[in-house]
Amino acid sequence: MTALYDFICNFLYIALSEHITAFSVIYQVINEEPWIVKENLRQIFHQAITSVIPLYASNSEKYQKFMSLPLK
Repeated sequence: MTALYDFICNFLYIALSEHITAFSVIYQVINEEPWIVKENLRQIFHQAITSVIPLYASNSEKYQKFMSLPLK
């Protein structure tokens, strides 16, 4: 993928559950790439969430957090 995709995946993987929100991801991305187009951000965010979810058991706190994030 892209460096931004890897950046988001890494953030989702290492961040504490309580620090993971749609806003926190957007904030991290804007710090890395301030001029990203909204639709590109949305697509990369969706791909990153989809990639990270299988790493966690469905009853884990992080899995539940990821499932609660709006993808649209």
